[in-house]
Amino acid sequence: MKPTRHPDSRQQEAEKEEPSYIVRSEQSFDLRENLADRWSPELHLPGTRLGPLAGLARLKVNMVRIPPGSQLADYHTMQQEEEWVFVLKGRGVVVISEVEHMLGTGDFVGFPGGSEPHQIRNPFEQSLLCLVGGEQVAMDVADFPRQGRRMFRYGDRFEVYDPNEAEEAASAEMDAMLAEHWPTEIDIDITMDGQRRPKTR
Repeated sequence: MKPTRHPDSRQQEAEKEEPSYIVRSEQSFDLRENLADRWSPELHLPGTRLGPLAGLARLKVNMVRIPPGSQLADYHTMQQEEEWVFVLKGRGVVVISEVEHMLGTGDFVGFPGGSEPHQIRNPFEQSLLCLVGGEQVAMDVADFPRQGRRMFRYGDRFEVYDPNEAEEAASAEMDAMLAEHWPTEIDIDITMDGQRRPKTR
């Protein structure tokens, strides 16, 4: 006769064999990390990076608590990455093109790449709890119009500079010059060092 396992032992075995794709609530709401952007070191945003816990490499998903009087990030826009915010609890304000809009529990905001400058703020006396996410692209450019700064990011490396002080690396007529010297069936590869090289289709 086959012995019958106790229900508790079956539950313990199931928990032991649980796949890593599942992130339990005690991990999600741990909020031990500071998820403030590296270019906004003055911010302190307690949160949890849910994406890495589930093994996600191309998608960012974070649980973030925005304290009273704080903000999610500086007023900015991303040229490539899509971003989104879902309010789990509390009230906040989303600023889009310098216009404020109220946010509350259950509200969702999405920002396609190249959209208007935006910012999530919490001007209220209670914390704002949000799910925050977006794409994990290899290279992107962010503009911070209030500071007059532009951020270029490649992988984990990034540079912040004043676009008004940047020097042009190549002639503005470069594309026309290339079209004259290379046939139309040739594509152009632009490498990270700024060099342009022909690529046969």
